[in-house]
Amino acid sequence: TGITLRSLWSIKYVKKILPAAILITFCLFWLSTGIVYVESYQKAVVYRFGTMQEEILEPGLHITLPYPIDKSKIYDTEKINKITIGYKSEENVDNVWTKDHGNSEYKLLLGSGDELVSLNLRIEYKINDLKKYLQSATNPAKILEAKAYELTTSRTINTDLYTLLSVNRD
Repeated sequence: TGITLRSLWSIKYVKKILPAAILITFCLFWLSTGIVYVESYQKAVVYRFGTMQEEILEPGLHITLPYPIDKSKIYDTEKINKITIGYKSEENVDNVWTKDHGNSEYKLLLGSGDELVSLNLRIEYKINDLKKYLQSATNPAKILEAKAYELTTSRTINTDLYTLLSVNRD
């Protein structure tokens, strides 16, 4: 037919606008990293160059500076957070005494030194003030877990099994 693809105007047009289209698509994608959606049971914190900003993002749609300038981290502030003490488990389920409590239970030595006991506790907490929660420590949940183990150990080291199970259950 005598028609070559090189002479078609559409091929020349696509070759001309392709770099600009790719650049615009990349810029739009990069700018979209600054859009943060916070659910109704959450709050978010924005870190600008690694420094926590004063403003806490409430539920809704928010615009921040794009990544890597601003990074936002979302926290569940209306949900009850749980930490298990006494065993390590892959699931976040309640204790059922007819089933295993996870991979390994911790044994604590009681005061006299000849009795072992396993204590399985569930600590539940809710984040009321997200700013104070984050400014108090690098990892507040780990500190709470460590303090719970410290208190549990100090209670069991000064008692015997009978007192632990009957008189001194608190």
